[in-house]
Amino acid sequence: MANQPRVTRLRRATLLALGAIFGVSWLVAAAAASAVPRIDPAMVGPKTVTVGDTTEAWYASLPLPVDLCATPLGCLSLPVPLPSIYPADTLHVGVTLGAETARSYLKPDLKAVPAGSKIVEATMTLPVATAATDGSLQPESADLIACVATQPFKDGVAGSLTSVPKVDCHGAPKLAYDAAHSEFTVDVTKVIAGWATGGTDNGIAILPDVSHASPLDLWHVALDGHKRPGTRHIKTEVTFTVTPADQPGGGVATSTPEPAPTDVVPPVTLPDVGVAPPVEPGPVVAPTTAQPVAFVKHFQYPMAFLFPIALLALGIFLVRLFTRDATPVKR
Repeated sequence: MANQPRVTRLRRATLLALGAIFGVSWLVAAAAASAVPRIDPAMVGPKTVTVGDTTEAWYASLPLPVDLCATPLGCLSLPVPLPSIYPADTLHVGVTLGAETARSYLKPDLKAVPAGSKIVEATMTLPVATAATDGSLQPESADLIACVATQPFKDGVAGSLTSVPKVDCHGAPKLAYDAAHSEFTVDVTKVIAGWATGGTDNGIAILPDVSHASPLDLWHVALDGHKRPGTRHIKTEVTFTVTPADQPGGGVATSTPEPAPTDVVPPVTLPDVGVAPPVEPGPVVAPTTAQPVAFVKHFQYPMAFLFPIALLALGIFLVRLFTRDATPVKR
């Protein structure tokens, strides 16, 4: 029975020691977790945006070469542009007897895609205008390609026969027709990727592929313009990734302002000696440009590392307090 108090004290000390070790381990783990930098999820991973067009136009052409001067009355002039027989705010691409009669130009609104972004995928969807008066004729027979416009164009041009912007159709992708949804789709990833890395964005031209047309081909595709209310408009879905070095806003990289010029010490005039030579200005130190980093949160709560030490000291004190012999010492 004499050892019972001592055994009780040892058990109590063991429990206190285990509690102290658990607390120290928990605090060390919490401190380590708080010291790990966190990555802003907005800077990594792909993003997808769906945008409309900012500028749209279509241009007409005569299906057959016509000599307007080979008439009994001499040369005839045509009004330019010719009055459009199609509804306002519609776009057109067509072929008559194997020759092009209309083409359309589109410029997607890419302000939501930062300059320098990596374009993962970009798909343009072009719903067909199917009203009886819109002008669509056998759209399922249409053979369309998406070329790159190399010259700018004005919004709202409808059926002009002159000043048709030039295009580059090298490697132009073909449009695919979905009869169930009455729409065309085309992969424009390569085109938009070129714009995102510094290429000139003049838009995309939708042309008939007359290289495979026969003399009997006859079809016409009408599209709803972006200003036509109550209709499905042309949309482009762009998936891209952003890195910290990308410049946000407007798809255009912002320039760094020039540093202010360093003050120059003016010449000093002495009353008796004359004009002293001008003092050369000190060297101009270029401002250091902060480099973008992917980590947006640094080490948090550095004082947390002191808590385990304090808790360990407290545990030792309690162990010592509850294990020492409380029997009064006789003197």
